[in-house]
Amino acid sequence: MVLVSVTAAAKDGRDFAGHYSLTNTIENGGQVELTLALQLFNSSGADLTQAVVTVRSSPPAPGILATFAPIKLWRGGSDVVVRRQLTIPREEYLHWSTRTQPAVFIGYCDEDGHTYRRWAQLSRRPMIPEPPEARPASAEQ
Repeated sequence: MVLVSVTAAAKDGRDFAGHYSLTNTIENGGQVELTLALQLFNSSGADLTQAVVTVRSSPPAPGILATFAPIKLWRGGSDVVVRRQLTIPREEYLHWSTRTQPAVFIGYCDEDGHTYRRWAQLSRRPMIPEPPEARPASAEQ
């Protein structure tokens, strides 16, 4: 039943979309240290448990650049914000900052044990704010 709802909700094949930002960039030779923030929307039509977000390098050098901590529960129709410090090749950074989005994939299993890995379509944003639950409480409260 979950598989049917995933297919029905995302008829155009875009189960995941969102925004990315690159901040705190420091060039160090052929590498760039940065913070990658992702705001991802779940349009799959299913609630996901333990979904894993990975960032892959651009072709021709396939490989995983980063894996984020599993998302405990990601409700269908909602968004999540994840951040991670990365060190990536300068060439990869130039792609992300000028013409190509990071290759972000979401991996998850349905309740029948079928494994999926879906690409997320992203657009760049200058900054992605912290979600309200991640912000520290103010002293005025």
